[in-house]
Amino acid sequence: MGGFAPNALLTTYPIIEETDDLMGLLDGKIVLLSGVGIGSGIGTATMREVISQGGSPVITCYPAMFERVEEMAEGTHIFPCDFSQEDGIAGMCEALFSKGLRLDGFLHCVANVPASMLAEGRRFITVTTEEMIEAIQLNALSFHWLAKHLLGNGDESRRVLCAEAVGVAMTFRLGSQSVVETYWPMGFSKALLECIGLYLAQDLGQDGIRIHLLNAGPVRTAAARGIPNFMALYHAVPDLVPLGLNTTAEDVARGIVYLLSPYSKGVTCVHTVDHGLGNQGIIPVQDQRKTKT
Repeated sequence: MGGFAPNALLTTYPIIEETDDLMGLLDGKIVLLSGVGIGSGIGTATMREVISQGGSPVITCYPAMFERVEEMAEGTHIFPCDFSQEDGIAGMCEALFSKGLRLDGFLHCVANVPASMLAEGRRFITVTTEEMIEAIQLNALSFHWLAKHLLGNGDESRRVLCAEAVGVAMTFRLGSQSVVETYWPMGFSKALLECIGLYLAQDLGQDGIRIHLLNAGPVRTAAARGIPNFMALYHAVPDLVPLGLNTTAEDVARGIVYLLSPYSKGVTCVHTVDHGLGNQGIIPVQDQRKTKT
């Protein structure tokens, strides 16, 4: 038998230098992005990453933010939409269809809770039915509404999603699958979001549509800063994870783009980008900087 010639492989599989960026993951793809508007947010970082990878973003934003987003994303299709109401999502999907847009993917990246739930001293037991319904509608049910109406809500002729399209929703499993004291205003909504995502993945997979949940570590975003003491967890992360790094919006955006690309077909429904935080057994939530003298 002849000997193995390792150099022969180099002529077929060129070495990629560590400094080279993998480009073209979304060449020719059109992707609907929600959550765009805040410069440091995940939605905005994803918009930039989609463009850098050859894709074309279509943006949906909260109506009050339309002018800000229009200025930031000039030349991009922008559709205002209130994700807390199914009728708003249905109308936005109808507008997409009317414009002749056909989507290869979509990102659900909206998160908010009633301001009253964030009031100092509030406890989970005091949450009213109205507050819980409001939080669940925006953070969880809206993902189901979005997928349903992008698929034409039973009318195949009104469908906006292309064959083999991909949907991605953002979650934080540390706070949805276990107790993180500072995350309770969002935790129960994210738990339902994950359940909806898993069942959508199973149901729509038979039609060739992939659904993923991206489980991100704590990120310095406007939404995170609105949760009482949540940023204490963010500041504790570098002392806990192997590389000593916080998760950034850009880290998450790259994970989203990977899931939206054809390269992630073999990936499970839930994909994690958290620098290993979820592998840690003890998560301190008290900000140690405030206790040092």
